[in-house]
Amino acid sequence: MDGYSEVYRDLTGKALLTYGAFSEGFKRHDVILDDETVNELFTKADEDCNGVISGSEWTVFCEGYPTLIDCLQHKVRDAAALSEYTAAEKDAQDSVARAIDNEKQAQALLQEATRATNEAESRCAFQLENAERANAIQKECEEAIQKTKASAEKGRETIVRVAQDMHAFKHQSALHHQASSEAERAVKILEIRAQEKVTELAGAASRLKAIEQMLADQQAVVEKAMTAANNIKAEVEVARSKIAAEKIQSEECEEKIKIKAEELARSEEDIMGLDQAHCQTALMLRDAEVALDRELLKTKEEDLKLKRCKEFEVSKSHAVTSAIQGIAAAEAHHRQVLLDKDAYVARRATEHIEELNLLHQELSLRRQRDSLVQKEALLRSSHYDASGTPWCRKKHFSEQISQRSPEVTVPTHQGASAPQG
Repeated sequence: MDGYSEVYRDLTGKALLTYGAFSEGFKRHDVILDDETVNELFTKADEDCNGVISGSEWTVFCEGYPTLIDCLQHKVRDAAALSEYTAAEKDAQDSVARAIDNEKQAQALLQEATRATNEAESRCAFQLENAERANAIQKECEEAIQKTKASAEKGRETIVRVAQDMHAFKHQSALHHQASSEAERAVKILEIRAQEKVTELAGAASRLKAIEQMLADQQAVVEKAMTAANNIKAEVEVARSKIAAEKIQSEECEEKIKIKAEELARSEEDIMGLDQAHCQTALMLRDAEVALDRELLKTKEEDLKLKRCKEFEVSKSHAVTSAIQGIAAAEAHHRQVLLDKDAYVARRATEHIEELNLLHQELSLRRQRDSLVQKEALLRSSHYDASGTPWCRKKHFSEQISQRSPEVTVPTHQGASAPQG
């Protein structure tokens, strides 16, 4: 009964079934019948002859023509199935389009992730170079500090050595001053003695004039005095030369002391410069260590960013692979839907041909049955048949007709029931 209603709603559109809708329904569902057959079927369905087929009339008509109704029902369901296949095909196409869009988006994201990864690698390499430069600067500062310390030690050793030399020169200068003072005192003593000898010589000369007789004795004394005076003069000259030499040595010592003092001052200035350089180098080293720590921190951050970028790139690569697999799956599903649709259409085309053959057989058998019924009615309407057979023999003939005309069985397809004679 549901199948009858389904076909009736399809033909009528929820109204009474007219001849035009009846005929158009056969054409629309590709059930090819001539106009005479359509008129015959509509006339049989329209029992009250009011020009339309009601629901109850349609139910009676369907029970009489099950193959026809099965054929129409199958075509109605074919239309719904084709609509479903079309919708499924559209959904599959939309899925393919969405998969392609997803793949394009995934490719774009993968390119963006690759670009970000390359930029992160560039930044990481730049940070590594900065860290290496900072490490090199730190090493240079440490080497400079070591050199400054070594130079400072050498400067301090030079200061100590210069101080020792200055002390030695000062001691030597003091000795030279002491020797010069002693030589000066000796010269003074010698001068005093020479003056005494000159005075003594003058007295001896005066006495020589007074006492000529004593000339021979005093001449020896004078000669001795002259010799002693010459010796004293020579000693004075030697002492003076020693004093001059001592003065020269003292001046040389003082000059050396001045030179050493200047060297000491320069060494102290160098030490002060080295100390300042050491302080500056220490500050540079501290700045270099801070910069190195900062660059190492940035390097770690860039490494972390690079790791995240690579993970993001891998995830997007997987997304691209999944999108490509999704495209393949969607295309495979689309192909399968098309194959199923084509197979369904081909199968239904074959079945429809078989149903049409069964329908024509059913219509032919119905016409034969109706012809037999009409003949039986004519025989029963008179006492004699056309050959002049009496009613009793006519009744016997009708019973023979009934025995010879069993139930007419019409081949059916997919659940269609055969009409009962």
